[in-house]
Amino acid sequence: NTRFINDSYNANTLSMTAALYSLQRVSDSQKIVLLGDMLEMGKEEEAAHVEILNLAISMGFKIGLVGSRFATAVKWVDKTKKSKKAHGQPIKVNFSLTIINHDH
Repeated sequence: NTRFINDSYNANTLSMTAALYSLQRVSDSQKIVLLGDMLEMGKEEEAAHVEILNLAISMGFKIGLVGSRFATAVKWVDKTKKSKKAHGQPIKVNFSLTIINHDH
């Protein structure tokens, strides 16, 4: 059984954040998100892509990226993002990341 959820129309930081939290509540064992560039973000563009990518990583999703903006965001992502602490020690979050197409 495979379920696809397409939430790709007119993406922005708020809608992508809501989509990621919605997917987090789905009880499927394996979740893969394909994050496509958010266009027309203005001066907040770089920070918005890094924020969404960090959120998806912290949620433990396998991640595919589509577009040059997310490909650039990878350079600024904290690859040892601390999501929680266990016994006072930070837990490193492992994540799988694939850049599908960076020529937008």
